[in-house]
Amino acid sequence: MENLNNLKYGKFRLLMDTMEAYGKISDQTKEIITKEVQSIKIKKGELLNDSFDLTNTVFFIQKGFIRCLIKTNEKEVTTWISGKGSFILGIREIFGDKPIKEKLEAISKSELYYIGLEDFFNILKRDFKLFEIYQKLLQDYYAKAEERVYLSKIPNAPERLQHFLNSEKAKELKELPDKYIAELLNIRPETFSRLKIIDENQDFTK
Repeated sequence: MENLNNLKYGKFRLLMDTMEAYGKISDQTKEIITKEVQSIKIKKGELLNDSFDLTNTVFFIQKGFIRCLIKTNEKEVTTWISGKGSFILGIREIFGDKPIKEKLEAISKSELYYIGLEDFFNILKRDFKLFEIYQKLLQDYYAKAEERVYLSKIPNAPERLQHFLNSEKAKELKELPDKYIAELLNIRPETFSRLKIIDENQDFTK
């Protein structure tokens, strides 16, 4: 039976495995999810804002990296980066109707699964176990958001880099070029390179 399931949900395996890390999903619910979820492949540099209403869409990154940008004082600032196996939920927008200021950009060739928010909540209503999984996923999502806030408040660049290197996020983003990590940590590229040279054993790409 397991072999048949692997064939049936093969291309959704990462999505299913990621969700089932929070709890078991019934075959019936898996069937519903595979029928409702759609996929899109996007090129490096493309903005999700151009193709989607971000306030009404839930994304899952099957492949690649997506970053969130905001513009402040005519400068683009990277607020977060997510990679393979991550959800993009847009928590603030789910609980409000304010227009979003963020831009979501692919920083590599990427493949995403997506579903409209209304369809997403309709699936949750059918399966209480899935709703429990969603609640746990939200808690984890909030925890990661709090970690980003904490990281941004570390005033010293070496300490900020060290904290990042010791986090799970460093493993998730290990394939990214240095420039994106430097932007994420708000460290000047030349400073970032110097800090890595000073402590080569802490190279996050290892």
